[in-house]
Formats: sequence, structure tokens, C-alpha cells
Amino acid sequence: MFFLHFYIYTTVLLCIYVMCRFSQQPSVGLTIIVSNLSSGTPQMKSAAQLLSLTTNFPVGAIQVTTPNERENYGQISYNVEETWLNNIDNDPELERNNRSKKVVSTNLRFLFLRETAISNVEAYNYLAALDILHSVRDFVPEQAMSLLKAACQRKNMDLIEAGKEAKQANYDVFPVKSSDARDLFEYLLLLGLQQKSGQLMDYVRGISPALTKLFESFLEERCRRHIKEDFCIEAPRGSGFWKVKRDKIESNAPDLLNYYDSGIGQKQTDA
Repeated sequence: MFFLHFYIYTTVLLCIYVMCRFSQQPSVGLTIIVSNLSSGTPQMKSAAQLLSLTTNFPVGAIQVTTPNERENYGQISYNVEETWLNNIDNDPELERNNRSKKVVSTNLRFLFLRETAISNVEAYNYLAALDILHSVRDFVPEQAMSLLKAACQRKNMDLIEAGKEAKQANYDVFPVKSSDARDLFEYLLLLGLQQKSGQLMDYVRGISPALTKLFESFLEERCRRHIKEDFCIEAPRGSGFWKVKRDKIESNAPDLLNYYDSGIGQKQTDA
């Protein structure tokens, strides 16, 4: 019988919640269903209490005392009209008293899923943590969801979107501000993350691009040479692939070309 009450109660509340979510205006805010734990059979009250603790949407639980501040005793003959007229809540001369008391509790489903999400964050699995908390998003601050989205984008090296998500949470996620230095810094952080999480194949594959970028930065700072702009062309344009061009080396650094030719022993065509 308990499970039957629980099933019926859950179905009704879920339908009400869905209707409220679809009908509420954006300016109204979050819809919260209030469940009275004082009415109904013991099975119904137990089901209502369990539901308020385990749903994936907010259910506020309250206790309501009787107008006489004491237990209602059943009667064989119950006069509804007389009881309504004698209800002190309906007396206009008496000050109305709020007899409802909020039951202080925390949603158990949210607590369990929050701990799981924290474990995933500690393992740098931000996407899994985001998916887990999405099912109980009504209990999670928007700032936390935005920071998790920023972490996912940052891990994917989508730094522009990561910055936008972090800005919504009023958080500056990038310690390095310069564009070129920031990209290299974030890439090195990603390599460190892959090493810590045991993604060794990705880590080894990622070392070469990091070293290339470091060498390019060294040549720009020490030798004032921009390798890609001075000696290469991007082919096809916008692809991110660069090819060394002999004529650009000859026009920008003829001594380097002579050294290159003498070292190889013969003239080389374009790479």
C-alpha cells in the first residue's frame, strides 16, 4: 500500500511541476511545490516526506497545525458546515495566524549526486560532473554550472568560450592575459593534466606542438624572427598548416639560405 501511495503521489506532483515549469514566466523565477506532511494517512505522509527528499526538483515540506493547536479526533458524525462556521481561521475579528512551519531538510538525491560530481571534478572529468549536476540543476547555483562549462571549454582549448562562461560567474579563469603567451600557457597546463590523469598517449603526442611553440617564441624574442610570417605560407589558407618557401627565405634571410644550402650539399626545392 505504501508504494501505491508513493507512486500516485509522485505522479501527481510530477505532473504539477511540469505544468508549472512550462507555464511560468521567465521573470517569476524558480517554481517550488509545497507538500503538506500533516494531512493524509500515515502512508501518504511518509510518501510525501520521501518524495520531498528524493525528487530532482524542489519540493518544500511543511507541517500545519490544526486551528485549535491540537490533534484532530475523528467523529462518527461530522458536520462540515458547522465545522466551517466554527473555524477560528474564518473569524474576521481575530488576527490570522500562520500555522504552517517549514520542515528543514536537504534533498538527498542532490547530496548524493553532488558528491559524485565532486569526485569527477577532482579527477578532471568536468563534462561528467556537468552531466550529473544537470539532472538536479534546480539545486545548483548558476555560477557553479557556468564554471563547470568554462572548465569543459578550457580543457578543450576553446579559450574564447571558456572566458565567456567564466565571466557569467564573475570569475577570471586565465592567470595569463597576453594572447600568445596565454595559449601556450594553457596548452602546457593541458599537458600537465593529461600526465596527472594517466592519458600518457595524448601527453606524448602533445609534447611536439608544445616544443614547436616554445622554439618559435624563443626565435621571436631572441632573434627577432617570425618563422611563419618570414619563411612560410599557410596552405591552404586558414588551415593552420604552414609550408617553408625558398623564395621567402631568400628575400628575408639570404645568409640563412646559403648556410642551409651549404649544409645540405645541394640546393633544395620548396618543402
